[in-house]
Amino acid sequence: MKKETIKTGMDQDVSISGMNFGSPFLKQERFGNLSLSLDSIRRRLNITRMVNKIRQSIQIQLNATRQISIKKVYSNIYVGQLKYRKLEEFLETIYLQIEFFDGRNTIHLPVYERKANNLPDLPEIERKVQYWQDLLSELRLVKDK
Repeated sequence: MKKETIKTGMDQDVSISGMNFGSPFLKQERFGNLSLSLDSIRRRLNITRMVNKIRQSIQIQLNATRQISIKKVYSNIYVGQLKYRKLEEFLETIYLQIEFFDGRNTIHLPVYERKANNLPDLPEIERKVQYWQDLLSELRLVKDK
């Protein structure tokens, strides 16, 4: 399997496998230091991210998930501020949120962070995360044969 090296903002290389044709990971997306790879045949989501210069990787079986949603976190908005500023200017973080049937802790994957992303990139990031939420939710509902 071919591997591709991707530069992160932390001057470290992240090796992402499955970038070539024939790979089980048919869909891939990067959100900052977070990488999502989808094996739609086995219905698995592979999540890789860099935390404190350490590469973390987990796999999630989509049939074990109860719900996949998008969560937006805003800073404090005081009375009258929306007259002069757009709602997007108060947005702090957008998470792809994954909840499980078996009571495991909910996973919050940060796909947008105000301090790391530019506000003009927000519409594109929102479009991509909505696509992933729809795709994962649909695959989650497919029954095993």
